[in-house]
Amino acid sequence: MSLFARQPALNAHRWMGIFLGGLLFLVCLSGTLVVFNQEFERWEQADIPEFNGVTPVAVGRAVEQFVKRYPQATEHYHVVFPSSGIPRLVVENDHKAWFANHQGRLLEAEQFPWSKMLVDMHYYLHLPSTWGC
Repeated sequence: MSLFARQPALNAHRWMGIFLGGLLFLVCLSGTLVVFNQEFERWEQADIPEFNGVTPVAVGRAVEQFVKRYPQATEHYHVVFPSSGIPRLVVENDHKAWFANHQGRLLEAEQFPWSKMLVDMHYYLHLPSTWGC
């Protein structure tokens, strides 16, 4: 086999290495940044008040307001209590999520497109969407 016959194979091997190296770099970089996902979510909606505790009455009020606002059928309702990671009260169903203040009044919808893009990029670059969610 002459040198000219091997050149296309070597070029293909070189470009494949560059492509896979770039893909691996994106997976590693996004994985490093995903470690700070909760902090990024807090930065994206910095005007939401933060607090350490909430009363059962406030949680009940927030859930009640949320159900009235979104009466469509859903299989799940979730309440995310303030914690050290995200010191905010969140009420959500399968379709929407809203922040509430410490008195249980709904404030605004949860919106963190950059953080979601970062997490999705990390998950779905190395796992199919059926495995990575």
